[in-house]
Amino acid sequence: MSDFFENIRKLYAGLTNTQKQVADFILDHPDAVAFKRLEELSMMIGVSTTSVIRFARSVGYKGYTDMQQDMQQSIVGKASLRRTALSMQ
Repeated sequence: MSDFFENIRKLYAGLTNTQKQVADFILDHPDAVAFKRLEELSMMIGVSTTSVIRFARSVGYKGYTDMQQDMQQSIVGKASLRRTALSMQ
């Protein structure tokens, strides 16, 4: 998926309350979340690991690892764009 965060925003209305809780945390803390193990993330959010996996599947991923990799790429891509823009000034 081209933009992890935009995809979550598009699908947000159709999520369950628990999935929205996961989405809210991810959107509010992207840097903290992108490199956490599943168990760490679920504890931070206050949901089960199964809820995080279900969330990942509900937004189009095979599981947590696939979602996490896309999230990492999105963060790295945005950081690269900012550096490029700053260097052009």
